[in-house]
Amino acid sequence: MKKLTKALIPVLLIALIFTLAACGGDNPNAENIIGTWSTKVDVNFGDQFTEGFGEEFADFDGSIKFPILFDFGADGKYKMYTDRAELQKEFDGLFDRLFPFWEGVVGFTFDEDAKNEFREAFDPDEFADSIDDSGKYKVVGDKLYLAEEGGAFGFYYPIEIIPGEKMTVFGPSDDAYIDDFFQYPFELTKVD
Repeated sequence: MKKLTKALIPVLLIALIFTLAACGGDNPNAENIIGTWSTKVDVNFGDQFTEGFGEEFADFDGSIKFPILFDFGADGKYKMYTDRAELQKEFDGLFDRLFPFWEGVVGFTFDEDAKNEFREAFDPDEFADSIDDSGKYKVVGDKLYLAEEGGAFGFYYPIEIIPGEKMTVFGPSDDAYIDDFFQYPFELTKVD
């Protein structure tokens, strides 16, 4: 009997290891999400320019690509933020289009002081600060749950992940949490 028991122990341990490994394999997205992901969100300030300066600005291309990064840690914490240097480049491009357009429509030429004042009014850091967010996350199957630190998980985002490459995020399960900033679905690219 002792020989049979000793012989069964390694077999049972191997069976247990495979069972645990199989359980871990049921939720591959939980491991695949860890790392840094990026996307660029189309934002258009054209309506604000038209509203603020008149219908002459209706044809102005006020679009920028807003760079967003998501860090998902192995510790279950996430951080959403923007690449501030990249955002500054986007705003610089916006102003490089705006001043000549303005001069063509209004006939007014901006000197460097006026351009700098206008740039200060559209401070990219203020926009970046409005994006910064952090909290906790969990992934269950194809559902990504986000919550404030210490808060309860409620709604979720359906996701699809191509490991090491792309993640598609679909609209949240609760329409109350839909942010006009993101247009769903949107795609993230794995950075690291």
